[in-house]
Amino acid sequence: MKREFCEGILNELPVACACIKVTRDHRDGFCDFEYVNINNAFEDITGLRREKVLHKKMSLVGNSEFSENSIEWIRLCKEFIQKGQNINIEHYSKDLNCWFRLGVKELSWDLEHMLLYLEDISVEVQKIKELKHEADTYKYMSFHDSLTKLYNRAFFKVELKRLSTERELPISVIMADINDLKYANDNLGHHIGDQLIQKTAEVLKSCCREGDIIARVGGDEFKVLLPKTGHKDAQKIINRLINTCNETYVGARPLSVSFGCATKTTTYEDIEQIQRKAEENMYDYKLRLKENVLKEDEKIKV
Repeated sequence: MKREFCEGILNELPVACACIKVTRDHRDGFCDFEYVNINNAFEDITGLRREKVLHKKMSLVGNSEFSENSIEWIRLCKEFIQKGQNINIEHYSKDLNCWFRLGVKELSWDLEHMLLYLEDISVEVQKIKELKHEADTYKYMSFHDSLTKLYNRAFFKVELKRLSTERELPISVIMADINDLKYANDNLGHHIGDQLIQKTAEVLKSCCREGDIIARVGGDEFKVLLPKTGHKDAQKIINRLINTCNETYVGARPLSVSFGCATKTTTYEDIEQIQRKAEENMYDYKLRLKENVLKEDEKIKV
């Protein structure tokens, strides 16, 4: 049976296989493994020719580039001897540039002989990578705005709940609203409107800090969540945003955005009410801007 398996049945197996046996030193201790036979599939995958490997020690077979594979195979075979049970792992071979499911199985005639098999799973691994990439892409898209690459409303709500804790107090919210975006879309074209949105996103990212949560929550609306930030510091950030907007142009006009903020200082305050207060302050600011524009228009007429 041993001879028949090694010389005949082995070649009928659909995966790359090598029949190996334990070699021992003069003290009958474990020394290495010797190739008894390999099948055609094993030759095709590894590039090792039957006449070059038969009755040779595994550690001595192959060139220097192949040594990492031999080391891994010997380690697996040793583990098989120690545990006395079938073993398989997934293994990437640098020199063969592919993924294998590498395993060792017992052979029925004695424990000194075993079957080393290699199954190319590169396609399977690549498919898993593609599925993971698709899942990561879907996750990214589900929490990001496609136009600005900022976080979206859904993510902002999750973070608002997560960060609205005593440890993050004081926590401030900034509301931002692009002025006259509808006018730009209707009269100048949606491409100009998109530029206004993108420029606003750039300003927010440049003026806010690492760890601040910036999100586009509507067509012309943005929110910024500022953990561990009091009202005074939040107002400093707004002043920085206003100055940067005045220096940022879309076409011939400076970027015009209204801002408002509010701060939660105790656990008893409702974060939803804080958001509403920030929105009220933003609309007050927008109203003052319009009043200033009207006053300037009146001065020009006079």
